[in-house]
Amino acid sequence: MAMDFGLVTWFDGKGYKVFFDGGIYEYPIGGLACEYSRFKPYTLKDVIMKCPVFEEAPSESTIDESAKWFSDVLFKEYDLVTAIMILTDMSNLIHDYLWAEDKYKKQFMDDLNEGLQDDKVKQYILENSGMDKFSIDTMGAIYLSAYAGFAGSYVAFRHSLDLLANDGGDDKDDVDAFLNFFGDYTEMQHIDYRLALIEGKFAEIFTIKSSMSLILFETAHVMDSETAIIKCKNCGQYFVPTGRSDSIYCSYPSPQDPEKTCKDIGAQVSRSNKEKTDVTTKEYRKVYMRYKMLMRRHPEEESYEEQFNRLTSEVKEWRNKLAHGMATTEEFLAWLTEFSENNPK
Repeated sequence: MAMDFGLVTWFDGKGYKVFFDGGIYEYPIGGLACEYSRFKPYTLKDVIMKCPVFEEAPSESTIDESAKWFSDVLFKEYDLVTAIMILTDMSNLIHDYLWAEDKYKKQFMDDLNEGLQDDKVKQYILENSGMDKFSIDTMGAIYLSAYAGFAGSYVAFRHSLDLLANDGGDDKDDVDAFLNFFGDYTEMQHIDYRLALIEGKFAEIFTIKSSMSLILFETAHVMDSETAIIKCKNCGQYFVPTGRSDSIYCSYPSPQDPEKTCKDIGAQVSRSNKEKTDVTTKEYRKVYMRYKMLMRRHPEEESYEEQFNRLTSEVKEWRNKLAHGMATTEEFLAWLTEFSENNPK
């Protein structure tokens, strides 16, 4: 790897301590990958498009200015692990694009532009950028090219995390290919190792230099420690339960209220959803039974069967809307009342 930095981590056998900017940040085994997995790759485009030297040609001054700007904005916009990993992967790619031999620079761009017409991700990256292909002609082009390369690395990271969390299916070929990074392809592990004396004791310090290296690092420790990685029942993101092993809510900001964690409001949201479900089920059951009985008592009356079939068909659509937050309980109950009033009984 070209750049001599990354996610600097002390593993003490029980968990991790990440060193950054004079501070030490603690994570459980599995916690580094879980934090990184919360990153939404599409958000990085908005960041890159605001580069202050986007349209300028690469030079010593524009490279330095953009590097400082990019670092500052990443640590402002994203969690610590995510910011470090984006910066590490992107910086290595930018370094390769700028300082590789000319023949390799051309190869890098040829590889990125190959199959561009059929690649939705790459099309999204170039959309509204003023460019129709990847290049290193301007600082904006360089960052978008690195973004395209980084996107592929992040997809591989997420797929590997799904396998580790046993949420990616049981494809034996996928599992075998991943485990080969610990066997035939150990040279693909971009992880530096050194010993350091901390507080009078020797510590194992690792510097993780790529997204795939992060998941490899986590996999070794997760499997050795039999750590559980699960999805939060509120936000749906991966996390490592700490304290109570049966915890189903994470400690990250909740989507309903960023000022509170999923753990803070998870039970409340679950209870509220259950109450709403109970109400809608109860009221629907009344209407359902009414039309069911009418249909049985008057089999000769075709309109009752038509009303019953329309009720059961339309309620499926409403349940889907309720489940995905596209309708409220009040709207459903209003529709149910209107259905009852507008159809003869």
